[in-house]
Amino acid sequence: MNLKQFKYVLLLSQIGTFSGAAEALNISQPSLSQYIKNIEKQIGMPLFERANGEVRLTDAGQIYIDAGRKILDLEHQMANQLSDISHYRGGTISIGISPYRSVHFMPGVLKKFDQLYPGIKLVVKERSGKELIKSAERGEFDICIIALPVDDEKFSVIPIHREEIVIAVNRSSELCAKLSREAVFDPARRYPIVDINLINNEWFAMLSEYMPMREVTDSLLNRNRVCIREKIEVSSNEALLSIVDSGVCASLVPSGLTNQANLQTAFFSIKQEVAFRDIAVIYRKKQYLSKPIEDLIGMFKALN
Repeated sequence: MNLKQFKYVLLLSQIGTFSGAAEALNISQPSLSQYIKNIEKQIGMPLFERANGEVRLTDAGQIYIDAGRKILDLEHQMANQLSDISHYRGGTISIGISPYRSVHFMPGVLKKFDQLYPGIKLVVKERSGKELIKSAERGEFDICIIALPVDDEKFSVIPIHREEIVIAVNRSSELCAKLSREAVFDPARRYPIVDINLINNEWFAMLSEYMPMREVTDSLLNRNRVCIREKIEVSSNEALLSIVDSGVCASLVPSGLTNQANLQTAFFSIKQEVAFRDIAVIYRKKQYLSKPIEDLIGMFKALN
């Protein structure tokens, strides 16, 4: 296997069609098809199943992809160590992070890091929570910003932030008026505090059941025996905030999202318990960390 071969096979597996992959590689479709056939001939078995113009990996193809990722990872680790030796004048650091946390965390570190290491390129790869874990396990990131828990046998974990689960409502809604009347102010808390029972039987937008954040909010509601009426189900925190901003209904969101809200949205902390999610930098066990990566982790830890 060489890196060019792996690049072609990986891109074809991601796009799923020869035409799309050939266009992305800026080569003809027959050339790509012949190239893949030559690789399959070399290893003695097909890498892809072909049907109706689409392709998908065979078991052999998946093994090929997994091995290729390991080779790329080893090359990247070596590049990091060589970059250290050359006084950090170049190189790339890849960061896995969810889209909304990217907005929350990245502006606070990008300028500082660029001032310290102007020759190093940061590649921010935004994925959903479960995709972040899968990609981190495959070695696609140098570091990953994610909500805990994770498998600490696979990853080293450095906590950097704690998110509070808050109630988000549109300021013009009847629910906001009700919560505002009952709210208590505490200088130690960022938002006015309300009894969670005040949202009982109210209409809410919620994340899909397969999302980790949904498990947190369902647990919070169940422990306090609160029953909300689910009006809309979405697959991202950004969509939740957009729905609240529009005035359709309320939602439960992580406090890290609040800086993206418009002025029409109000937030309330919960009286019964402070529902938290711990956010951490993770990286694979025994992974080499260059000094720029260590400094980057320190910048994330310093964020409020």
